[in-house]
Amino acid sequence: VLMVGRPALAPPPQQELAEARERLDALSRELEIQIEECNLRREQRKAADQAVADNRTRYRRTEKRLASVRVEYSEVVAQLYKDRSAGRQLNSLSVTAGSLADYAERVAWLDITQDARTTSVERYTAARDRLTADADVLETTQQAAAEAEAEAQRSCDRTREKVEAEEDTIGELAAEVERLEQEQAREAGQQQATAETTSQGPAPAAASGNAATARQFAL
Repeated sequence: VLMVGRPALAPPPQQELAEARERLDALSRELEIQIEECNLRREQRKAADQAVADNRTRYRRTEKRLASVRVEYSEVVAQLYKDRSAGRQLNSLSVTAGSLADYAERVAWLDITQDARTTSVERYTAARDRLTADADVLETTQQAAAEAEAEAQRSCDRTREKVEAEEDTIGELAAEVERLEQEQAREAGQQQATAETTSQGPAPAAASGNAATARQFAL
């Protein structure tokens, strides 16, 4: 009688393993894309950081120059006011001037100097105001870039966790499939050995005993 072995390897473990491998392939491709996105967001955030730093450097430089120009402006205005109020300006210029035209030119030069200082103050003030406005925009961009980088990194981390979990699942399923295949192979071997033993008929020792009994009856 043939031994009844277990049925052939059931498809669910094999199917689950194939499906898990498909999921892993899809997750791996997704992770690659997300890693590229992380790298891009990181570079954008670095660029935003650098832009903010450069703007702050220009702002400090402009603020320093503005302070210097304001001091010069104040000194020129104060000196002009004192000289004109005391009448010293006209006296000093008239003494050194060689002609009326020379005198007029020197007075105009002092007024131009004052106007130049005023223009410089206005120019640096406008530049500082522009840098202040730029700083607001750049810092907003910097914050957005940092948030985008953080979100991209979180997506990478979540997908990486899924990949690792899927790899663990595949490892477990592969071990289960291997165990079932080995068990099936052992049972198949046992069935084959039983079939071979059954097909050989009665054991030779029993036949020899019957022959000896027949000889005794003949004697």
